[in-house]
Amino acid sequence: CIARTQYCDGRPDCRDNSDEYYCPDRQACTPEEFECRDSSGCVTRAQYCDGRPDCRDYSDELSCSQPNATRPACTPEQFQCGDGTCVDQTQFCDGRPDCADYSDESSCPRPACKLDQFECNDGSGCIARTQYCDGRPDCRDNSDEYYCPDRQACTPEEF
Repeated sequence: CIARTQYCDGRPDCRDNSDEYYCPDRQACTPEEFECRDSSGCVTRAQYCDGRPDCRDYSDELSCSQPNATRPACTPEQFQCGDGTCVDQTQFCDGRPDCADYSDESSCPRPACKLDQFECNDGSGCIARTQYCDGRPDCRDNSDEYYCPDRQACTPEEF
């Protein structure tokens, strides 16, 4: 849950950005921004056709007709995605997909967790079982707080 004041405040706070969808008084996109086809928001021109979907409907990555052969080669500090786009090397195996085809996260070594540990869904590490569903996210992808049996419902002041 997030505070009600964070709903439709122009900054995504939920992991899936759902707190910024269907906002009643959404401002029009600026000329420097691309409007998502489903009107769920705006993305910067730098995010448009960058190989990483930023719109909920992926419209910022559709119709990107630039063939792989004409894309510039990646620098040594970058990782080349399967579709030819480049992302910073620090984004390789960081637990967050940055390539549209998820190739930066698809062949990462997974840690071997012990029996008294919980393995984070993104493969980024292991946490103590006592940290699973303790109300505080410890995994980078917050997977240790998903599907908790005693999860409380949001209050009226929360989204």
